[in-house]
Amino acid sequence: MAKYMLVLKGGNDVWATYTPEQSQAMMQKYADWTEQIRKNGVMVDGDPLEQGGRVLSVRNGEVVDGPYTETKEDIVGYYIIQADNYDKAAEISKDCPTLQHGGEVEVHAIATM
Repeated sequence: MAKYMLVLKGGNDVWATYTPEQSQAMMQKYADWTEQIRKNGVMVDGDPLEQGGRVLSVRNGEVVDGPYTETKEDIVGYYIIQADNYDKAAEISKDCPTLQHGGEVEVHAIATM
């Protein structure tokens, strides 16, 4: 089976509008979905990411930190899954709770070296 990275983006602005009960319910959806793909044997790894992060680039031969851009599509988490093909990986990602609160899931095949 091939490996795929599901990159979870955006949807964070909605959390501020949730009541504590709604936040807890959404977190439970993430826990349930994660457990489901783990039990199905497709999950390899995955975690939420801290907000912020850094962008490194090279300018004039020096590694620099920045520039930064403001975006609503922050990367908020990732999953590494196994699937027979891209279509199966995309099908698995359709149930990701990120899609239920305005976020996106990018599906990327992981190249074998």
